[in-house]
Amino acid sequence: MKQVHPKELEEVIKLPAPDRYQYFINTVVDWEEAWGLYDDGWAMSASENGDRVFPLWPARAYAEACVEGEWSGYSAEVITLEDLLVGLLPQLVEDGVFPGVFFTPDQGSVDVKAEQLRNDLLEVCEDYE
Repeated sequence: MKQVHPKELEEVIKLPAPDRYQYFINTVVDWEEAWGLYDDGWAMSASENGDRVFPLWPARAYAEACVEGEWSGYSAEVITLEDLLVGLLPQLVEDGVFPGVFFTPDQGSVDVKAEQLRNDLLEVCEDYE
């Protein structure tokens, strides 16, 4: 399991949404894992217009930084890149749920369509081949 230095955690959480999104894409592809919060079911959220959102983070430390409030008692759980691409994202499309990329307590998440997130991840994966 990869570790995030506390200083990096502090700085990255402050990034504007587009930069956090790109950090998420690059880190998830590089480390081949994403993270969610789990407690007898995956943590969920809602967008401002009421859409269901599945929060995702690029590393355990970022997910753990959001274990508070309605998510207190949840634990960070790894989602492999393969499971994200072939399992979770297609399931989110089927269920009409948006991935909430890199939620932060202060800024919320970057809500994108699951198809767009999958395409962005695959595009960066191609750079690794």
